[in-house]
Amino acid sequence: MYVDQSSYGVGVLPFAGAVATKAATAGATKGVLAAAGGPIGLAIFGVTIGLQLLLSRRGPRQKQATTNIANEAQRHMVSNLEAWRSEPVHTVELQQQALGNFEMAWQYLVKNCGDPAMGKPGQNCISERDRGGQYDWWAEYYDPIAQDSGIVESIGGVALADLGLPAGIQLSDLLLPAALVGVAVAVSL
Repeated sequence: MYVDQSSYGVGVLPFAGAVATKAATAGATKGVLAAAGGPIGLAIFGVTIGLQLLLSRRGPRQKQATTNIANEAQRHMVSNLEAWRSEPVHTVELQQQALGNFEMAWQYLVKNCGDPAMGKPGQNCISERDRGGQYDWWAEYYDPIAQDSGIVESIGGVALADLGLPAGIQLSDLLLPAALVGVAVAVSL
């Protein structure tokens, strides 16, 4: 078969444009393709391009990067839950802080794994750990704090349960007497 080489250049076959595009992607040039010399040289050059493309794939690096991101976020979530469980009294403020810590770690994961450069491994990193996912970090690290039935109210960092008030007496019942005692002490000074 005769190939008119006038539009392709000397010694370059009609499919060389596609190969050159792949070669340019891998960092090679059309000059290298022309220098390949014959079908065996072209085959070796094809293997070189294939290896370069394989080695420059982002998939394995994306997976490793997203795994590192997930491990870092999980370390914080585990520490947060352990700290929550070790507290003898769970106040509303403490609960809000612990839930905020979880959400901060979750946002770190979503921001970094959700980066478009992370591709499919990044999407998996998030979906596998989201509600209903394979690992469901919400059920594991958020819900035990959010659904704790032993939460007590507090004022100024002091849990009301720690005041030892008799059953049925509210702190608001003590505000007027406390204010009167405060005024009496201030007047006597």
